[in-house]
Amino acid sequence: MPDLQLYSASLSMFGMKVEIALREKAVDLELIQVPFDNAIGYEPKHPEVVRINPKRQVPVLIHQGLELYDSTQIFEYLEEAFPEPPLWPRTLADRARARQMEHAADEVFFPHVVRLMGLQDDLQGEAASTARLAAEAYYAQMEAQLADRAWLAGDYGFADIAFFMAQIFGERLGAPLTEATPRLIAWRQAILQRPAVRPVMQRLADYLTVEGRFVPACSGCRRKSIGLYIRARYNSVMINHARLTPEEIETARQRRLEAMRSQEIEGNPLDADDIAMFEMFEREGWSHERRRAYILAMLNPVS
Repeated sequence: MPDLQLYSASLSMFGMKVEIALREKAVDLELIQVPFDNAIGYEPKHPEVVRINPKRQVPVLIHQGLELYDSTQIFEYLEEAFPEPPLWPRTLADRARARQMEHAADEVFFPHVVRLMGLQDDLQGEAASTARLAAEAYYAQMEAQLADRAWLAGDYGFADIAFFMAQIFGERLGAPLTEATPRLIAWRQAILQRPAVRPVMQRLADYLTVEGRFVPACSGCRRKSIGLYIRARYNSVMINHARLTPEEIETARQRRLEAMRSQEIEGNPLDADDIAMFEMFEREGWSHERRRAYILAMLNPVS
């Protein structure tokens, strides 16, 4: 068993940052995904996360008895514990610049994405437009940064990983890149091709699909059937129905209708197999986890 454990979560941008860094350094790790439920979030919190991190959040890293939290602090530890390949620049000035860019990705850019996260039902409203414009201004700064280089801070490293993950979340929540930033789009595409990044992105895409959430095309992952989106949303609502308020049930119903409208636009109607699967789930009383496993097997068949 690996002597390094990473506690992360399916929708933790910060946890995915750390996982990519560990994979870039070829560190053998045990990845522990804390449970998440659409109705109640991360409650109850994982006891190890609560014990180690006063903020009760992932990521949490345990290595040979050392317990750490906060993705940036974990980056610092990884660079010294596993120095090859280096992910901070070699010179003092370049390291300082890269650290500042990594910090800005988390603390300057990502708050705009967090604002959009709470505005998904009103992405055309004034508040969402303000957050999107702020994100686009940040994109313009990063586009200028890439004018004479392939990576944000010299060689590929932590600064790229941090902003890449933050931007992927921006992409799926309403702040996409556009043709106004061609260098930034090429930079993102180059990161998506990295072996350390691809499995993290594929797992994110699979999770989003099974949970009935939008999978951005820029994730570089296989495009999923809109039919699977509807099935996943159905599964999620069915398992949580007893715990939802009438208002939450109505919101979930509206989301299913939106998914069905999207399906019609995509020209991807449910077929007889889809309907048969619904009926089987209900007839045989399948648990939520069994339904999820069944859908994931369909998404990723063993060749």
